[in-house]
Amino acid sequence: MQIVAERSIATDKYLMLPAALALICADFHFIETNGKIERRIVSRYVLDQDTGGAIKAASRVDYFLATGKQVGDRAGVTVSNGQLYYLFLKP
Repeated sequence: MQIVAERSIATDKYLMLPAALALICADFHFIETNGKIERRIVSRYVLDQDTGGAIKAASRVDYFLATGKQVGDRAGVTVSNGQLYYLFLKP
């Protein structure tokens, strides 16, 4: 399974199901055309498909932004509280 920028998350796999579909709602930083970093509220579907080896709590999520220098600058300031909703079929 390929990890996709801004659509993949990592959680503690002892607590959360691998490859589960979830809805994330949180503030994230974005780089504007003028080079400034701006915070925006994001609500989108994500897949819990990364391992998150350093994540050891139910309340922690790593959001995969991408790779590269600009993304590194953006990731360096991205710490946010938010909500994560897992979508399950009711039997």
